[in-house]
Amino acid sequence: MVAPSPVHDQVALPNEAAESLFKLGRTLPEKRPLSSPHCDVSVCTQLVSRAAQLTDSTTSAGHLVSGALWGIARLAQADNNLFSALEVAPNGMAALTARTSEIACQWWDLGLSPMDLTSMAWSLCQLPISAAGWPTVRLAIRILDATSAALADPRAMQPLSAIHLQEMVVAIAGFGVKRLTSPGHGDAREASELMCGSSRCGVAWHTALFGSMDTMLQLLANRCRQKLGDFEPTALVMLLEAFRTPFNGTTFPPRQGACMDAVPVSVAGLWTAALEEAACGLQTGMRKWSLADATEVVAKVAEIIEPGAWKVGIHPDLGLAAASCQCLDAIAITIRSSDQENCPAFERLSPGMLKSMGLLAHFCAMPACNFGRNGSQLARKLLASALEPNSVTSQTVKAKDAALSIVSAASLGGDLTSKGAPDLAATVTETLKTLLNLGLEGLRYAVMLLRILASGGNAGDRFSPLRLPGFKGAALSVARCATQSLRLLWQDGDEVVLASLSCTFALLTGQGEEGLSLCHESDVVCLFQAAFGMLVRPLRAQCQDNERPLSLALIPFSDALWAFARIADIILDEVARGVLSRIAVAACAENINWWGCLAVNGRAPYSAAVVRVLWAAVSLCRSTADLSSLRKAISLDIKTLTPTPVLSTLLEASWVSFNTVVSLTWVLVAVGVLSPRDVHAHLMKAHRQSSSASMSWPIPSEIWTWALLWELVVLAQVTVPGLSWPDVWVEHAARSWREERTACRGAGVDKKSSKSFPHLLRQVLKGLGVQHELEAEVAGGPASRGVIVDAALRIPRSTADK
Repeated sequence: MVAPSPVHDQVALPNEAAESLFKLGRTLPEKRPLSSPHCDVSVCTQLVSRAAQLTDSTTSAGHLVSGALWGIARLAQADNNLFSALEVAPNGMAALTARTSEIACQWWDLGLSPMDLTSMAWSLCQLPISAAGWPTVRLAIRILDATSAALADPRAMQPLSAIHLQEMVVAIAGFGVKRLTSPGHGDAREASELMCGSSRCGVAWHTALFGSMDTMLQLLANRCRQKLGDFEPTALVMLLEAFRTPFNGTTFPPRQGACMDAVPVSVAGLWTAALEEAACGLQTGMRKWSLADATEVVAKVAEIIEPGAWKVGIHPDLGLAAASCQCLDAIAITIRSSDQENCPAFERLSPGMLKSMGLLAHFCAMPACNFGRNGSQLARKLLASALEPNSVTSQTVKAKDAALSIVSAASLGGDLTSKGAPDLAATVTETLKTLLNLGLEGLRYAVMLLRILASGGNAGDRFSPLRLPGFKGAALSVARCATQSLRLLWQDGDEVVLASLSCTFALLTGQGEEGLSLCHESDVVCLFQAAFGMLVRPLRAQCQDNERPLSLALIPFSDALWAFARIADIILDEVARGVLSRIAVAACAENINWWGCLAVNGRAPYSAAVVRVLWAAVSLCRSTADLSSLRKAISLDIKTLTPTPVLSTLLEASWVSFNTVVSLTWVLVAVGVLSPRDVHAHLMKAHRQSSSASMSWPIPSEIWTWALLWELVVLAQVTVPGLSWPDVWVEHAARSWREERTACRGAGVDKKSSKSFPHLLRQVLKGLGVQHELEAEVAGGPASRGVIVDAALRIPRSTADK
């Protein structure tokens, strides 16, 4: 339907023409179909030329010109024919741009607001400005510069309300997704494609447009952050959505924005402040923040940080990482403290919101027990929605959704056993097969799914995915795909896939005979060879890319190193172990203070990574020299053996997980920085400040930290007999320690073989004439339970006295 023109060019005055364009723009529906005629093209082009003749320099004239530009932009946005006409005969548009430029440069004197200038800038991005030539492009850039100046002026910005700020953000964020060139010769092209265009004029205009968008969004982010308290929860979610659009890695040219590292500090600061506002509102009840409101904020931030988290483990901005943990903690406390099982607030949590919450919890290394029993209930709801048949959704979407749902459900405390999810087996194997056909994105989903399945379950009754039919073959296919994609992964800046997959197979190795047999599979051998090469000589160096540093990010580095340390006796010879030991010790000596700062400021994901690196460094040490170097690296004063302040902070901070406390305590005792006599006091202090899932005693959430806890308990008990320990620690830790030793100390090696470690040790001790007992138990707890050592030597008292 073509709307009639209220006036005709022959009788319209300039101000009437401007008003007509504005009114025509307003008649368009908010959600209008593209490529449908909404006006008479010839009349509109004449109105544009006439409106450009408005010469008054008054506030009223400024609003008229701004409204005319907005009106023609709306019409051109909705009508391909009009857009093409303006591109072919751009004189009227050039004249209107020139008049708008004059007014924009006088914005303060004319009493125009930043909203008026934002409207002008938005309008320009809908019009074929570059078709009018260099003079018009230069004038349009002046309008963009004036808009940035207005946004940077505190006098002009102070009166604006939260609603005004939100409208401006939506408009400017729309620069990157609106049509910026004529669709007359095919479909509209996105900005990233336009950068490859042949027109120098067009490239200059689009470059200026995107540069201005970046500047304007940073200025608006700072202003929104200052007025964050004025935004209602629902409005804050909409604001985050508007800021997400330009930084989702799709609307920027590749050289500018696909990497999350390119997000401006001010924008990341706004996201951080939004999380802090949500956490504070949920904890204090300010402005009636609900569980659903806070979860909506978390869901938006999860979408924002997801691209970076896939590649380096978590968003590189420490404030954002810490705020994510803080908000998740507030949500977890609210969920687990709800009195009813069927809390009404839970009904407002959609599967999409639960997936985002669980995914962020996974990236932030939050223990699933933090969500309590109610978290398990929500996880069941999520699993049910993911596993139910859906004939409408495509296989690709179903596979991604199933992987994300299972990972998120596990992070919320879901039961992944056949009892908790009977249909899981068929879903997992089918999902993994589908994901491997989806390129790097599918590979990342598959690796994350494998990782969460391998680490799921409790120490006493662990669920092993190796029991699922077809799982082993699917897992080996993922390992094969990863090693075949090395160069593609590194070209994409991915440091997580190899490291996380190595960690996954290190976990699977400890899950029964089937797990041990994985070590001899060629696909797993090739995977660990690639991971070893990544640690020894990063692929960045192999690719001779001198523009990037030759070090891995902390989180993937910790995963890879921990994987090798956990099963070193099974897969490493002495030469390889020595190489990794030197790498670990050197990395700790060079980076420990920086890593500690990451852990203190970035909270859970970084603190977990730091203790994994330290534990791996200790476990891989094969000489007193290496151990001495490590002791120096983590000591503030080598004479007094005082740990560095950042490590001391990790033992004291109330937000540190019990996993971190146990692991770090074990490391400090192992290197001689902490006395065994102080172990009991440290662990009891961790109990007093713990808020873990309404339990009377904090417990580890991973089997290897259970095992470390048992070694600490036994050592402390031997050193200071008579100490009291929680029954839950004693019962579970002892069993976990034996499981972990079976998995990690070469249990899969034939002990009767002449090359096995027990056989060689027996031969050496016999040759020395030393009485001994292999696999001896050192009692340290109730009922004579303790730890098993490789050999206990029986030295006569008279010899010892000498």
